[in-house]
Amino acid sequence: MKTAISCGTLIINARDEILLCHVTGKNHWDIPKGLLDAGESTLVAAQRELFEETGLTFDINAFEEFGRFAYRPNY
Repeated sequence: MKTAISCGTLIINARDEILLCHVTGKNHWDIPKGLLDAGESTLVAAQRELFEETGLTFDINAFEEFGRFAYRPNY
């Protein structure tokens, strides 16, 4: 099975609320995320996807990698 790398961002505000985005064409919400582009680091991809999906920008130094997780992309 071919795999792809998806990079996401978990945004938590001062009230411990998590930012979720409605998934286009689906009936659920998810964190801002998307596929890694060729030659792109995972942190840069997460930063780019956050901006593309929300318009929010953060300094790359504000990002922290929490780990890598397998998930079911067709769920």
